[in-house]
Amino acid sequence: MYNASSEPQRLTFKITRSSPTGSELAGLLEFPDEVKAAIRAQVQAKGYAVKEFRSADEAVGPSFEMTVSPGKTGHIIAWWGSVASGGSVQYDLFHGGEYYQTVTTPVEARFHLESPDINFYAWEE
Repeated sequence: MYNASSEPQRLTFKITRSSPTGSELAGLLEFPDEVKAAIRAQVQAKGYAVKEFRSADEAVGPSFEMTVSPGKTGHIIAWWGSVASGGSVQYDLFHGGEYYQTVTTPVEARFHLESPDINFYAWEE
């Protein structure tokens, strides 16, 4: 928001709706449920309470306010905290029933925290 007045102005950001979303598993492979569960268990073993899906409107409610100085533009962004874990998966390729080669591919998993962890960042310029 640009503040064109000669007085400081309040800029408010309030989350009024959110979409359901699943955790992200990225790599060059499709992940069977057993692999997803194993990755999630490893993240949980490190002490993080995580879940696979975030329901619709689960992030609704939090808000943030800032004061925007005269002649400045105020910005606010928000995001849901998550836990990321990266590594690699090694697997064997076969061609015509014969062993061809062993391949290692990087993978990354990002899970939602069990309790809402809404973060805000604000600045003016």
